[in-house]
Amino acid sequence: MAVAGCGAGSPPQAESPPGGSAGQIVVEHTLGTTTLPKRPERVVTLTDRDTDTALALGVVPVGIRTLYGFDSGAGPWSQDRLGGATPTVWKSRELNFEGIAALRPDLIVNANGDADRTVYDRLSAIAPTIGLPKGQVPYGASTESTTLLVAQALGLPEQGRRLVDDLQDFLRSQAAAHPEFSRVTASYLDVHSSGILAYPQGHLINRVLTDLGFGMPDMVRAIPAGTKSFDVSPESVAGYAGQVMVVYPYDRTLADIERQVPTFAALDAVREGRVVLLTDQSFSAASVLSLRYGVDRLVPEIARSLQT
Repeated sequence: MAVAGCGAGSPPQAESPPGGSAGQIVVEHTLGTTTLPKRPERVVTLTDRDTDTALALGVVPVGIRTLYGFDSGAGPWSQDRLGGATPTVWKSRELNFEGIAALRPDLIVNANGDADRTVYDRLSAIAPTIGLPKGQVPYGASTESTTLLVAQALGLPEQGRRLVDDLQDFLRSQAAAHPEFSRVTASYLDVHSSGILAYPQGHLINRVLTDLGFGMPDMVRAIPAGTKSFDVSPESVAGYAGQVMVVYPYDRTLADIERQVPTFAALDAVREGRVVLLTDQSFSAASVLSLRYGVDRLVPEIARSLQT
């Protein structure tokens, strides 16, 4: 059973000690090879998953960019791991290169980012920087690949592997506790103001659903691996709807979605009360910490919906 999003590519090989000689750490990623002279102490993280991964490994960043607007820089699933620290927090999607440089980091982590070469070069001029794991999709890299890559860069490869294994064990235990999940299909859809997005079977939330034992609708399984997202017309949404549906509603109610997409109301999952609306960013972050938090809340809701 694989951790969320382990579809495209292979995770980085995290060895102990991780590459280099005389204490050096060498990390390969999509944008190149990064060498750190020693284990980093002043770390800046540029995506919420990267922040979670560092915190899960016991490393509190000195600077955090949060795409989800968390005041402390950490989500509710990782807030306590800050331990009273108050890192510099940037909530803007634009990178504050001057602010990052002012923190004098010895590592910049952008493992779940966009793999932009220009951005990477500017960051690397400030401090050693790691980018997207090899073979992964920008902003859609697997949980396993980013966890192992960040752990390797922090000089903690064995701890990173343990985090991945623990998450796999957790998902297995949830699937074993709910054998009824294996008898139905489930799928995830984004429904935003201008349309509907579906995702391939191996991408993030759908992979969590398959790890929990659910099957996938045929049209979801037909989306090519490595596809970032797939536009779905209102007329064809039924083909992407599982018997259970998990939907990110962008702060709207199911009634709002039905008004926007009238074909939603005719779906079996909607008529029979088997739609779960995500109300936080735990699955979007898709870290070893946030997925536990999200699954702990998602599984009881789905189980209740299947009892009706």
